[in-house]
Amino acid sequence: MDATEILQQGLTELAEVLEARRVPYALIGGLAVGYRSLFRNTEDIDLLLSVPQLVLPAVLEDLKARGFEFDLPTVIREWNSHGMTALRYQGIQVDWLKPPLPCVQEVIDTATAEDWLAVPVRVATVEGLIVLKTFAMRLQDQLDISRLLAANRGLLDIDASVPLCNRVCRTTIRVFRNSKT
Repeated sequence: MDATEILQQGLTELAEVLEARRVPYALIGGLAVGYRSLFRNTEDIDLLLSVPQLVLPAVLEDLKARGFEFDLPTVIREWNSHGMTALRYQGIQVDWLKPPLPCVQEVIDTATAEDWLAVPVRVATVEGLIVLKTFAMRLQDQLDISRLLAANRGLLDIDASVPLCNRVCRTTIRVFRNSKT
């Protein structure tokens, strides 16, 4: 299999496990941007997800049985203390990210199931991707926002995006203010 086929197979396996375990998630990152706009090359799978603590070990066991590679204690420690971790699937990195702020949970909640691969995959909406990309604002994120805006001109629900961006900003400011005390 080539890298694209491995990415697709890994995403299919992830979606099957997460759906079976009823874990709320959204595909984000390059694959999601490519799906919602124009294809762009990417070498990893990025997921925003809310895995209940009691379900995490079972999800990881299911993924290990499907060929994902990781060190179980390390993944659990990173997930619990940093809110992010990485797995591997046939050499492809799979990045997991918890919503860093409660308001970012909306990106997961509004993700839509898309019949893209062998199974439906929950993909963040264009508006959700723009919010996340605005939050990170690296050069690639700025390019992705441009792609998303160009490919979805006239289709965006700006009224949904602005309140979410405002909530993210207000929550971020509140967190930083509280952490300085």
